[in-house]
Amino acid sequence: MAILFAALARSGKATILLAVGIFLLTWVQLPVFIVGGILTGASQENPNLPGTWIVSIHAVSGLLIIFSTYWLWQASIRSFVD
Repeated sequence: MAILFAALARSGKATILLAVGIFLLTWVQLPVFIVGGILTGASQENPNLPGTWIVSIHAVSGLLIIFSTYWLWQASIRSFVD
């Protein structure tokens, strides 16, 4: 929805790309978590170091989603005020 509204509002290329990036990062979250566990054989009962490193990408992408959403919110506030 954010991509559609950003495009309809003609808010600029950077804002639309940021909305697309948030959407893609959100969809990357689950596959990274699942594939990281499958590739390394890691589980709650059998944790291992490679599995921990791969699954840590899940946390990093979550932080990127939070910061990107904040930047998108700031851009919308700036465009509203101007």
